[in-house]
Amino acid sequence: MIHPRRIVVAEADAATREMLDMALSSLLGTQVCMMAGAEAAIGACRHRPPDLLVIDAALAGLPASAFVARLHSNPGMASVPVVFTSDEVSAGERRRLEDAGAGAVVIKPFDPLTIGPRLCRLWREARARLTPA
Repeated sequence: MIHPRRIVVAEADAATREMLDMALSSLLGTQVCMMAGAEAAIGACRHRPPDLLVIDAALAGLPASAFVARLHSNPGMASVPVVFTSDEVSAGERRRLEDAGAGAVVIKPFDPLTIGPRLCRLWREARARLTPA
């Protein structure tokens, strides 16, 4: 199965960061760069653009549309898919995040055995939308 080689994850909760790290690096063999904040995640993306950015919507620090626009305005990052995570999200909020450029919105808590394959599928779908034909 094709999967992202490098994922940057920005997640406030230490236990969730640890679970995502295990699910993505140990089970998939993906290089994972874990961050506790959005600014650190953007810095990591600038340093070396990832294949996928997974960010807790509460950490964005900006409206989602502004966060995605800021990320995608950096050279080499216009095609980096963004997956937002959230504890809960209404249908309207989900639409707003997707309209802002999120490749997907994933609700927490995650199943540690299925989150890796799920993020891989979302990455493939988002990459297909973002990659010029």
